[in-house]
Amino acid sequence: FVRSHQDAVSAFELPEETVEKFMTIVYARIRDVMKTDSLIVQGKNNFIASIKKDITKTLLKEGIYKEIRGCYDQLLSNLYTNVQLYRN
Repeated sequence: FVRSHQDAVSAFELPEETVEKFMTIVYARIRDVMKTDSLIVQGKNNFIASIKKDITKTLLKEGIYKEIRGCYDQLLSNLYTNVQLYRN
């Protein structure tokens, strides 16, 4: 998550607090399955779709959806890759 946070702040020129809120929301959603193989099994596209389905409403409530809308899929794609690389 730290790597994804750093990448998002630099690559997308998003405010750090927005990225931090986003990562906190995503982490709350996936923390229980991070150490299992279920992330690998579902694949990147299904991971992105599943997370988006679960957290978009929360992002709207938190007021950060508009800020990340243009890079939402890329943020989740980068996060998926980093979780796979650094999960052990």
